[in-house]
Amino acid sequence: MKLIDLQKQTATVSSTAVITLGAAAAGLRTVAQAIAAGEIAVGDKGVAFFVRDPATGAFESGVYAITAADTLTRERITSSSSNGTAVNFGGAAVEVYSAAPAAILAALNQTYEIPFSQSVPLHRVGTSYMPETKIAAGMQFSPAAGAVRGALAYLRLVADGANTPTFQGMQQWGSSLDFDPRNGIVNLVQFFCDGVDVWYSIAQAAAAAPVVTKPGAPTIGSASAGDGTASVAFTAPASNGGATISNYTVTAYKASDDSVVNTITATNSPANFTGLVNGVALYFKAAATNSAGTGPQSAASNTVTPAVAAVTYTRLNSLTNVTESGTGPYSYAYSGSGGSWLDGSGGVSNQLAANTDGSIAMTINVVAAANGLLLALSSGSAKVPYTGTLYAVYVNDSDGKYKTITGGNPGTSTASNVAAQVGDILRLRRAGSSLVAEVARSASPTAWTTLRTWTGVTTAAVYFQVDISGAGSIGQNITGVNV
Repeated sequence: MKLIDLQKQTATVSSTAVITLGAAAAGLRTVAQAIAAGEIAVGDKGVAFFVRDPATGAFESGVYAITAADTLTRERITSSSSNGTAVNFGGAAVEVYSAAPAAILAALNQTYEIPFSQSVPLHRVGTSYMPETKIAAGMQFSPAAGAVRGALAYLRLVADGANTPTFQGMQQWGSSLDFDPRNGIVNLVQFFCDGVDVWYSIAQAAAAAPVVTKPGAPTIGSASAGDGTASVAFTAPASNGGATISNYTVTAYKASDDSVVNTITATNSPANFTGLVNGVALYFKAAATNSAGTGPQSAASNTVTPAVAAVTYTRLNSLTNVTESGTGPYSYAYSGSGGSWLDGSGGVSNQLAANTDGSIAMTINVVAAANGLLLALSSGSAKVPYTGTLYAVYVNDSDGKYKTITGGNPGTSTASNVAAQVGDILRLRRAGSSLVAEVARSASPTAWTTLRTWTGVTTAAVYFQVDISGAGSIGQNITGVNV
């Protein structure tokens, strides 16, 4: 129960809910003046009053809430002339008394009701009580000037699930517990002065349990897009609401009109979208879910546009019998001994890093019996014979058809039944865990025919290799051309 130093004030009461306060009796203070003095505040509850109509003798007493500087709202009636219920005084001018002058009671028992403050007043002997307060970010307590021996202050701090207060210019008492930041936990904080130092001590109620609320908003990360796909990263929110986050709801929005394109559930980052329409710009938002429900969405990610990835070709270097300069394309004519297979022009590309996609392509300038033209994947930076390759596509015998080989084993040679033609663009392409041998005709350089697909291909760092052999054979590296 809260008490204030107020004895008599006029009021108008025309219902059983609200009391409108008027002037104070001569020499006494109004509730508004008590609020201005910092003894009570708007929003305080449990303030004791006695109300009577001097003309009729009707009365009531109880505890009331201060809902405005001139308004009391009944909380609980303890006694009245209306059988213990609120009295409707019919709009009459009535008298409102405090149950007892607060200053007198405080002087007798040395207990004080004080406003909440992070600058803790410990300037008088006795015990002061602050109202219960919910923690907020950046809350820092320090002693106000003039702390004296025997001064105590109590505060009930309700944790918000994320933030912990700090204490500056104070020492923590040896038996003090640490602040429990779990949402809804009430931390009982005592401040006191021993005449030299100011101390604080924290305790929590026995068997205290957090109150689970919805988690905060995740932090959105970077989004990227591929062929009909997109991926967006995110990190967990600062507060999980007091319960484990079970999943994240990630939504893709169309950038042009903010409409929802798709929503998926992810248990961790990143969230991966498939089946998207190429050419439509998108952005993403994420929200976290725990046992209390789904919290607010994150900010929007960067905008990305799914599209078919442009084809890139690996530039060849360290070539045999060829000097490269400029930007290409480069032609490689056989200059070895006649008819020797895999003993001619060509070379090895720069290293293709692990877990990356890439391609090598070559235009076939001559197709003839006993000529050899080969594209391969190898594990080393030095050119190896076909028996040392990991995978290869080639044409070299009289039927002039493309063939493929795995692990350098001639027994794995597989014919494609696709005949090589002058002007063909022969390509070997690694995409994810697949390696694809393809050919496009000169008349349709973007229409690729698959000769063979190897699945489960290693994604370690590798090298592409080109080899041309046989008298009159010419191949052209089309590095840098997107087809």
